[in-house]
Order: sequence, then C-alpha cells, then structure tokens
Amino acid sequence: MKLSSIYRQSEGFSLLELVVALAITSLVLTGIMVTIFQLVFHREYTQDSMIATEQVRSAHYWISLDGLMSQNIEIGDDPETTDNEILTLLWIGFERRDAQDNKLADLYEVRYTYDGDEIHRIKNVTTEKYDSDGNLLDLYSSNFITIVARNITDLTMSFNNLTLNVSLTAVIGDVQNTKSFKVSPRIVANF
Repeated sequence: MKLSSIYRQSEGFSLLELVVALAITSLVLTGIMVTIFQLVFHREYTQDSMIATEQVRSAHYWISLDGLMSQNIEIGDDPETTDNEILTLLWIGFERRDAQDNKLADLYEVRYTYDGDEIHRIKNVTTEKYDSDGNLLDLYSSNFITIVARNITDLTMSFNNLTLNVSLTAVIGDVQNTKSFKVSPRIVANF
C-alpha cells in the first residue's frame, strides 16, 4: 500500500466533527457542575432548615412544658431583676413527706429571658420544710440555667382568655422557620 493512500484514509476529524464533540463535552461538563452545585447548595439549605426547626421546636417544648404546670403567668420584665424577662411562670409542686414525717413543699419559678438571639430558661426551685406543727424548719433553693433556643429573631407573647400565645421565628442562613402555639395552664391563681 502506498503512503499517499494511507494519508487519504486517515485524514483526521473535520471541523464540524470537532465542534460537535466540543459541544457535547461542554454539555456533559455543565450538567456535572450543575449537579455538584445543587448537591452542595441543597445540603447547606437542608442543614440550615433542620437547625432552625430544632430551635423553634426546643423553645416550644420548654415553654409548653412549664406553661402547662404553671398556676400564675406573668409576661414582661421584672424591674427588680437585672435580666430581661419575657415570661415568668410560677407553680406550687405537690406536697410530700420526708422520712421524719416532715412536710416538704416546693415552689417553682421559671423565668424566660430573651436577648435578641437566645432564649434562656432560669428555673428556681425553693423547698420549704415544715414540722408536724406547721413550723418552718428549713428552706432550700436551687437555680438551673439553660439555653432553650438560639438564632431567634422574633418572639411575641400574650396572655388572654387563660391561654398563653407564643410566636417565634428562628433564622439560620437563608432559612426562616416560624412557629406559633398556645398553652393553657392548669390553674391561674395569684400568689
């Protein structure tokens, strides 16, 4: 076979074939890049959404739990304390007896504070110990401070018709999650 006939059979790709090959390659690469971008962006969005949902869920859980136990609900700041309270819940626990037949009574005070970002729960339990004649023997007090929720950008509360109404919003990145709920305390009484 002559050398000139070999060159004629393998002339290479035409310009049209190269353009078509480049177009197909660019479409495939664009599809791969879009898929990777969507996976990364969607993962971040989903993670932010889960965190925002967890924050409003946590606040709902704690406020509802304490609200259901409460016998007295006060909304607003207590001027006697340095904290910026938004909600104070009070209730008396069940009386019980110790081994010496002394009566024990617990007074619960739970204060919620909000600093524009976090909701804190400050629980104070005061236990009074009485002898069988009703004389106060001892007084114990303990405080527990918990961060209930973070990234809370909006929080409103109202109390009417024996119902505590709460609405809060958590924002993480581009995700916003809002939850509104109602809590009816067991008995509303003045302390």
